[in-house]
Amino acid sequence: WERNTQFNLGLDLNLFDEALTVTADYFIKESNDLLLSIPVSGITGYTAPGGGLPIANAGSIKNTGIELAINYRYDFSEDISFNFGVNGSKLKNETTSLNDGVSFIQGGGFSIGQLPPTRWEVGQPIGYFYGLETDGVFQNASEIESHASQPDALPGDLRFVDRNNDGAIDSEDRTFIGSPIPEYIFGMSFSAEIHGFDFSAFADAQVGRDLVRNYARNLPLTNRTAYSVDRWHGEGTSTNIPRLTTGATDNNLFSDYFIEDGSYLRIKTLQLGYTIPRYGIQSIGFEKIRIYGSVSNPFTLTKYQGYDPNISSGNPLDSGIDNGYYPQARTFIAGIKITL
Repeated sequence: WERNTQFNLGLDLNLFDEALTVTADYFIKESNDLLLSIPVSGITGYTAPGGGLPIANAGSIKNTGIELAINYRYDFSEDISFNFGVNGSKLKNETTSLNDGVSFIQGGGFSIGQLPPTRWEVGQPIGYFYGLETDGVFQNASEIESHASQPDALPGDLRFVDRNNDGAIDSEDRTFIGSPIPEYIFGMSFSAEIHGFDFSAFADAQVGRDLVRNYARNLPLTNRTAYSVDRWHGEGTSTNIPRLTTGATDNNLFSDYFIEDGSYLRIKTLQLGYTIPRYGIQSIGFEKIRIYGSVSNPFTLTKYQGYDPNISSGNPLDSGIDNGYYPQARTFIAGIKITL
C-alpha cells in the first residue's frame, strides 16, 4: 500500500463583512512506498496484447509548498456587482528514497535505441530530464578540432558539453537538464453583473515547467517546424539551431536542445449573457429568459512551440514529454435559457 503523511498550517481571513476572503496554507506531504509503473525489459511480455508495465512500491517523495487564495466581492447596488478571485501555489518536489537499493529509476521514451530520457533519483524531482547539455552549434572545422571528441560531428551540428572533462562526448556526460514539475500554478476568475448583463472569465497558468519536444525528433522525415527557417546553413548563420538533415546524426540525441520552457497563461472560458427584465416577459407567461454566449480556450499566451503546453501522460516518469498531443479544442456555445 502507498502511505501518505501530511502536515498543514493554515490561515483563513474574512474581512470587510466577508467581502474579502484570504486563505493561506503551508503544507508538507510525504508519500511513502509510492505506487508507480516501473519500466522493465520487453522480454517480460508486457508489450503483448493485454499486457502492461508492472506497478510496484517504488520509493518515497516529499512535496513542500504553499497555497494562497484571495477572493473579493463588491456590490455597488442591487443591479451592479463584481467578483474577483485568484489562487496560486508554489511546490517543491523531492525524492527522499528509492526501494530495493537502486540509485535511480529510468523512464519515458525518446527514440528507439536511445537511453530513457527521465529519471527518478534521490535528491531530485520525480521524472526529471536527464540528457546531454548543449553549448551552441559548431561553426567550422577548427571549432570541432579544438572541442572534446564528438564522433562524426560536422559544422552546423550541436556542440555537447563535456561534463566529466574526460575529453570525449558520451553517455557519461548526461546531467540534469530540466524538470516537468511546474514551480508555480495559478488560477484566476472574474465575474460581473450590470443591469441584467453578466460576464465571467476563467484562466489558469503554470510557470517554471520544462517540456520535451519529442514530436520534433522525427519531423525531418515528414515536415518541418517554423523555427527551422532560422537553422544553421553556413558559418555565423545560427548559434542554437543545427543544420537540416534527414540523416541519423547526433543532433537527434536527447539533449536540452529538445527542451523548452512550458510556462503559459490560458484563458479557459469567457461568457457573456443578458437576462431580460421580468416586466418585459411576464405578459407572455415566462418567469425568466437569459440569452448567453461563451467560448472555451479562446487563446493561450506561451513561448512553447508545441501544440499545447498543458500536457500530461499521467505517468510521473513521462509527464513532460510531448509526443504531439492533440491540443484542447476551442469551442463556441450560444443559448437561450427559459424559466417558466
